[in-house]
Parts: sequence; structure tokens; C-alpha cells
Amino acid sequence: LVDRNDRLGDSELPLGPEAMNALLRGDSWTEQVDVDGVPMLVYSHPQVRDGAVVAVLQAGASLDLLDDYLRGLRLSLLFVTGLAAAIAFVGGWFLAGAALRPIDRITRAAHQIGVARDFSRRVPQSRANDELGHLARTFNDMLAQLEAAYVSVAETLETQRRFVADASHELRTPLTTIRGNAELLGLDPPLSHPDRKAALADIVGETDRLIALVADLLVLARADAGRQVERAPVAMDTLLYDVVRQARL
Repeated sequence: LVDRNDRLGDSELPLGPEAMNALLRGDSWTEQVDVDGVPMLVYSHPQVRDGAVVAVLQAGASLDLLDDYLRGLRLSLLFVTGLAAAIAFVGGWFLAGAALRPIDRITRAAHQIGVARDFSRRVPQSRANDELGHLARTFNDMLAQLEAAYVSVAETLETQRRFVADASHELRTPLTTIRGNAELLGLDPPLSHPDRKAALADIVGETDRLIALVADLLVLARADAGRQVERAPVAMDTLLYDVVRQARL
């Protein structure tokens, strides 16, 4: 060792066999070594004279400061990454909530409509021409169709209830008349010939009336089913006569 810098003190920069071989070939050598417990980066450069290596110049720098920089950078990156992740999570949470809030309103409104079976209500609809607005409009159109179908079914059921009640009332009278005349015909002693003839005539007349009522019911059923009903003039005197006769009975 010919000379050293005062900052080295009593320490020596090592020079291993691999480094020596490279220097003897005239090549420079750089390596990371441990000098008295301090990590250092050592650069060795050969001094060549007349084609032979006569000396080696070594320079070393402590890596503690660099390690401190890297450690601080690592902590800074971890902190910044964590902070960025937290900000992204919170921002994404609020953005997702804002984006899904209209869907949540539509879901709650649809659930309330289903529970209440109130098809006249509509889900909240935004004016924006986006996917959510299109979804709300489509759902409201479906609700309108369901409301029309529900009203139609309700009206049909009400019509059927009235129809059954009216038919039951209309059928009760001729059946009662036929039963009464049949009981009269079974009396002992039997009725006189004119009375028996009148009772049989009533039975035949009421039977014809039942046949006409059944035919009318069939016509009404076809009309309710949407089939074309054949129309024809009605003799009002015959109709009124039949009504008066039934009222007298």
C-alpha cells in the first residue's frame, strides 16, 4: 500500500483474487465489499507502464447513505401506495354508490310495487338518455302493459261474476216452474184434463225457455271470447209478451 486517504484511517480496501486477475489483464474492477462492517462500493483501476501493471488505484464510497435513501424511498413508496390505494378505495366506493343509487331506487320501487300489487305506480325515471334511463323507461312501459292486462282481467272477472249471477237468476224461474208443474202432475187424485194439459204446456214452454237461455249464454260466451256475433232484428211484441207472462207466474 503506497498511499491512502486520511478518511480511510486504519481501514484497507480489499482486493480479492478475481479482482486481481482482472486488474492484471488491464481491466478495471468494481465490487461491493464489507469494510469493517460498513458496506462500500470499491472501484479499482490498474496503472499500466510499458505493458505491465505497476500499481492499482482504488476508490471506495460508503453505501450507508444510499441505503438510507433507498430505505426512505421504500417507505415513501409504501406510504404513497397505501395512501393512493385508500383514496382509490374511498373514491371508488363513492363513485360506485353514486352509480348504483339509481338502480337501488328502481329496485326498491319495483319491490314496493310487487308487494302492494299497485301497477299504476311507476319507478323513478331520469331524463338522462343512458342505460339507466332506458332501463327505467322499459320497466315503466312493462308496468303500463301489466296495468292494462290487470285491469282487463279484473273487468273480465267482474263481468263473469255478474254473468253467472244473472244466469243463475234467469235459470231459477223456469226450473222452479217445471218442478211445480211436475209436482202438480203427480198429485193424487190427478188433475183434470184441462189442468194437466196446461201444466204440460207450461213445462214445454219453460223447457223452450231454458233452451233459449242456454243458446243466449252460448252467444254471450262467444261474444266475450271475441268472436263475431250475428245480429238480427228482434220482435219486441213477442219479447214483451214473454216478459209479462213470466211476471204473472
